[in-house]
Amino acid sequence: MGIYTKAAVASVEEAAVINAADIMISIVALIAFRALFTDTLGLILLIEGAGIWLIGGALGLSGEPSMKALTRIFRLKDPLPEESKSSSETGNRNDGAVALYMITGALLFLESALLSAFFA
Repeated sequence: MGIYTKAAVASVEEAAVINAADIMISIVALIAFRALFTDTLGLILLIEGAGIWLIGGALGLSGEPSMKALTRIFRLKDPLPEESKSSSETGNRNDGAVALYMITGALLFLESALLSAFFA
């Protein structure tokens, strides 16, 4: 399988785990605060989707040449050793991580949008 196929499969698995935890939190909120289950679940999914999207975007920007130039300008320490910077595998690994977070964030956002559309 390719990098993006692996990232898509891993994203679905990660979204399923996140959903299981969110359902438990929504049940606790329903019992403790008498909050509507779908409203609580939708809000949690929306917040988590946005956060995961931001993480994916930050990872995507960290591999861009413009961000590396800013790092050099401000003399921030670059965590990658020189030999791994020139490796094309590093870029591919970064692309896979970015795809994982971006697809997972998109799935959670889509679930939140569907909850609000059908149960609002």
